Amino acid sequence: MNKMIYNKKCLLAVFLLVVFCGYMVSITCFTHSHIVNGQLVTHSHPYKGTPYNPEHTHTATQLISIALLSYFVTLGATFVGFVHIFSCRIITLKIFQTFFDKQPQIRPYALRAPPL
Repeated sequence: MNKMIYNKKCLLAVFLLVVFCGYMVSITCFTHSHIVNGQLVTHSHPYKGTPYNPEHTHTATQLISIALLSYFVTLGATFVGFVHIFSCRIITLKIFQTFFDKQPQIRPYALRAPPL
C-alpha cells in the first residue's frame, strides 16, 4: 500500500514539475504586448510572430479575461505568501516562548557579593 502512495506522490511531483517548466518557458519565450484603446496589454502564450509584431489579435473579452486571471493569480499568490509569513512567525514565536519559559530567570536586582 505504501508503494502505491509513493508512486502517486512521485507522479504528482513530476506532473507539477512539467507544468511549472511549461509555465516558465511560456512567460520567458512568448511574452508580447498589444495596444488596445491606448493601453498597453502584456501577456504570454505560444504564437507565431515576433514580440514586436504578433500575427494575432485578441477581442476585448479575451483581454479582460487575461487581466482578471492575472489579477486572480497575483491576489492568490499574495494571500498564500502572507499566510506563510504569519504561520512561520507564529511557529517561531511559540518555539521561542517554549524555550525561554523553561529557562531559569536571572534577577539583575539581586544583592552583590561582598568586596574582597
